[in-house]
Amino acid sequence: MQRNNDASHAIKIFHALSHPLRLSICLALKDEPKSVSQLCELLDTKQYMISQQLSILRKAELVENKRQARQVIYSIASVNIINLINLALDEKSKNLQMQIIANKEKRNAFSEFARIL
Repeated sequence: MQRNNDASHAIKIFHALSHPLRLSICLALKDEPKSVSQLCELLDTKQYMISQQLSILRKAELVENKRQARQVIYSIASVNIINLINLALDEKSKNLQMQIIANKEKRNAFSEFARIL
C-alpha cells in the first residue's frame, strides 16, 4: 500500500511541474521567497493565473506559504524540488530560462527607476 502512496505522490509532483507557468514559478522561487504580486511582475502574468498555479503547487507540496502582514509569501518547500527540476533541464535550457527571468527583472527595475524619476 505504501508503494501506491509513493507513486501517487510522485505523480502529483510530476503533474504539477508539467505546466510551463508552474515550472516558471518554481524557478522564480528558486533563490528567494516571493509574494504573488512579485511573481506576477516577474513572470508578466495576471494575478488570478499565478494564484491558480500556486494552489496546484501547494497541493503537490512543492511550495509553502506564510503570511507576512497583508501579504502571503511563497517559497520552495524543499531543495529537492529544485534538484529535480535541474535534472530535468539540460544546461542550455536552464541558462535560457534564467536569462529570460533576468531580462524581466532588468525591465522591471528599469521601469521602476523611470517611474521614480
